[in-house]
Amino acid sequence: MTNKKYITAIGIFAINNSRDFAISSIESILMQAIPIKIKNMIKFAMIATIT
Repeated sequence: MTNKKYITAIGIFAINNSRDFAISSIESILMQAIPIKIKNMIKFAMIATIT
């Protein structure tokens, strides 16, 4: 899979599922930077705020 196809696929995914895409992107950042317990609290707060 070339980079161009990969980026296009992500673009289509982001348009179709922008809220879920945003949550998963932030989750992946948090997973690298923040302990799991805090990450889960933030995730819960985000979902509660968005929905």
